[in-house]
Order: sequence, then C-alpha cells, then structure tokens
Amino acid sequence: VMRTHDRRLCEPCMRSMPLDAAKTAERYKRRFRTVHLADNRTLVLGYVALLVAGDVLWLRAGMSGRIVWAVVESSMFYLVFCYSSHRRFQPWCPECRGGDTYVQPFVPQPLPAGQPA
Repeated sequence: VMRTHDRRLCEPCMRSMPLDAAKTAERYKRRFRTVHLADNRTLVLGYVALLVAGDVLWLRAGMSGRIVWAVVESSMFYLVFCYSSHRRFQPWCPECRGGDTYVQPFVPQPLPAGQPA
C-alpha cells in the first residue's frame, strides 16, 4: 500500500497540497538533501550502528545514557518528517529531477534534401 502511495498522490494528499507547491518545495531543500543521504549505504549503516549503540548505552548506563539514547532515537522523528515532506513534494525535488540543470529534450532534426534515410 505504501509503495502505491509513494508513486502517486492520494486525494487527501492532493487536498492538503498548497497552491504554490514549487515555492513551498524551495524551502524544503534541506529535508530533500537529508532524504537523499540514504543513497549512501555507508552513511545509512553508520546511522543504524549509532541507533544500536544508543540502545546498548540505554541498557548499560544511568540517566546520562538514557538522555543520549533519547536524543539519538528522536533523530528518527526528523527522518520520518523529511520523508513525509519528500513524498508530497517529490515532483519538485531537485535531486529527483537530476539536479537544478535543465536537460534539453531530444528533437529529431530533418535530413537535408536529397540524402537517403
């Protein structure tokens, strides 16, 4: 179900979309960059290792360890927030469109008169 939702916007998402979606997406560039950091497997594995280390620290340490655990685990809230924004505004994400560069679409040119095809 989530994959289907990721590929097209549902009606509630469309209703909540602002009229100036492109302008709103401009403000979300940091969120989009955060989402696209997941393309780097080393970074993702390091993040997962940090989460696991936070869990181990929570089990072994006292109050200070639990505070560190809470901070590490709460970073997942920001990631979910970023992914939610990216899902809604993906058509305006510069990373998904191949960056800010405009790619000229291919237009076939007619052959000069008298040349075989």
